Amino acid sequence: MYPRLCEGKIHELHMQTAGACNVSPINMHLTTSSSDDLQVLPTELLSHLYIGDERHSTNAVSLNRVGITAILSVSTSGADKQFPEFVYKWIPIHDNVSENISAWFQEALLFIDFIRENGGKTLVHCKAGVSRSATICIAYLMVYKSFSLDQAFDFVQSKRSIVAPNLSFMQQLSEFERLLLATNTRSSYMTSSPSMTPLLTCAKTSEVSGQQGTLGNCFVF
Repeated sequence: MYPRLCEGKIHELHMQTAGACNVSPINMHLTTSSSDDLQVLPTELLSHLYIGDERHSTNAVSLNRVGITAILSVSTSGADKQFPEFVYKWIPIHDNVSENISAWFQEALLFIDFIRENGGKTLVHCKAGVSRSATICIAYLMVYKSFSLDQAFDFVQSKRSIVAPNLSFMQQLSEFERLLLATNTRSSYMTSSPSMTPLLTCAKTSEVSGQQGTLGNCFVF
């Protein structure tokens, strides 16, 4: 349905588009039904990157089954359950058009790739696995796989059919693409600066590359 619902191409979306639509993207997320709703396992996008909803983040058996070692929660509420074997990162944003999710892109993308470099796998989730988590995963593909926005969106949607970032998030992704094309920004997202070094913020141990105690389970950049 979205993002090509009103104007067709992603790059033709504008803020006034929201007023032309009869269905609010936010409300749509609450009513969308799909076979994905019954899915026990999160959706694999890449060998080290999975997308899912809040339920996936609290099912340790399923997470271990696919080899998840880190959980990136893009939500205003922390997970009800946290397990000592996983590395956690929390990005506290709402799924609405007033949020600046792009301000979190570098932090989120560096975290995902930091886990990959240590031989781990990250689950990116939000409440429903539709908007916020999809936005982060799309941005990751645009940087680390050099996908265009259209390519990244289509790729993620082909794996998880219900994904639909809200209009504002899509516009921010479109602006992000223009930034990547106009400058050498992509390289800066792939290399952490001293101020973006991962810092241990709690003492619990976890397994990232198979070594117990390698990393703690709460990280900030």
